[in-house]
Amino acid sequence: IAPSVYIYIYMMKKYVINLDRSKYRFDNNFDNSHTRWTAVEGKYINDDNPIILKMCSYWNVSVEEHKAKCGCLLSHLSIWKHMVLHKLNNIIILEDDAELINEVIFKDLPNNGITYLGGFFMNPKITDKSPIENNSQDGTNILDKSKLRILMTLSYYIPTWEIAKEMVDFLENYKNRYRAIDIMMYKIPIPTYYNYPANYIEKPLESQIRKTKIKHSDIYYNIL
Repeated sequence: IAPSVYIYIYMMKKYVINLDRSKYRFDNNFDNSHTRWTAVEGKYINDDNPIILKMCSYWNVSVEEHKAKCGCLLSHLSIWKHMVLHKLNNIIILEDDAELINEVIFKDLPNNGITYLGGFFMNPKITDKSPIENNSQDGTNILDKSKLRILMTLSYYIPTWEIAKEMVDFLENYKNRYRAIDIMMYKIPIPTYYNYPANYIEKPLESQIRKTKIKHSDIYYNIL
């Protein structure tokens, strides 16, 4: 490997979003090449917090789940802001149920937008139950948002702090009601890619947002 590649790999950093009450999930599943990032615990967010008031949930979503969604959004947003503040580049963001299946080849990742490293496909209109049109090629694909969306923020790559700033600015200037973080990321008007097959799948751990969840993503962006 050329010296420049060694430097590039060395500069890559992986942040794992993890709740304090579930620190064992980080300790048991990630080595010291990962940095633990303390997640925002939804139940401790004040009821008058603008995110709580602006987040939209279905009528049958409990207050606990609603706040957990807000905590998830704030957790991701806090890393983006950290990238901007410290001008950090080459960051992989993981949730603590992400399981590495295929090594990430960093030099192949696009540097002009975000790249999903896992998740699952849905039609652009979430209520559309027609078969998913999956024409993915092995390697890095452009996400055609007219045909697909990717749900979950299990694992994704942000190449530069400038792109993180675009993401922060979009969320902070968003005029409508917020949705869950994966819905909001789909709306951000920046180039979006995904690796196929996925680098990370979702471990079958208990969801810390929706306790009844039983399905998990696989390497082909299916939810099973």
